Formats: sequence, C-alpha cells, structure tokens
Amino acid sequence: MENAEAAKNVFIGYRQLEELVKYVSQSKDEYTTVQRVVETSVPTYNAILTTLKECLALDPAFAARIAHLQVLDANTNPWLLFEALKGNGVVLRGTAHAFIELYLSPEEKKKAIRFHT
Repeated sequence: MENAEAAKNVFIGYRQLEELVKYVSQSKDEYTTVQRVVETSVPTYNAILTTLKECLALDPAFAARIAHLQVLDANTNPWLLFEALKGNGVVLRGTAHAFIELYLSPEEKKKAIRFHT
C-alpha cells in the first residue's frame, strides 16, 4: 500500500473514530448505558484499530506511537472498556490526524470536508 492510499484509509478511520469517540464521551455513566455502549462500540473500535495499525505501519514513527494499543476484549469489565474506548480513541484519533496531515495530499485535504490542519 502506498502512503497516499494509506492516508485515504486513515482518513476514513479517523472520521469513524471521531464519531465513535463523540458517541462514547457523550454517553451517561450509568451501568445499562455503559454496557450498551460497550457492546455496540467495541467491535467497531477494534475494526478501526486494525485498519489504522496496518496503514500507520508504513511509517515506523507512527507505528511506534500506537504499538501499545490492543484490540479490546468484549469480555472485559464494561467500565474498563468504556474508559478504554474514550482514552484509546482519543490517542488513536490524534495519531491518525497527524498521519493525514503528513501524508494526504493538499488536493485530497481540500476535498475532505471539515478537515483542518
């Protein structure tokens, strides 16, 4: 995969992650809400993480910044997963944003609605 193609895939993951983090962060800290959020969000987060790790592996500096992030185990305590989704999501989103700034062409950035460098 070339850097330009990886940047496009990272951009898609970035947008998905942006919405996921917003959804999780705006959810109430009540057990039933946390459980529902975790059940619906963990598979999506894991898919995004896998894609972003593949793309960011093209640049060792970026790969190193997210090497500690692992796929979340749905059988873990829902409260821990809830906090992991918020915290890891923010770190992953920031790293993806930096990758996009570096590797997405100026023309592609202009096409991307609401993407600010």
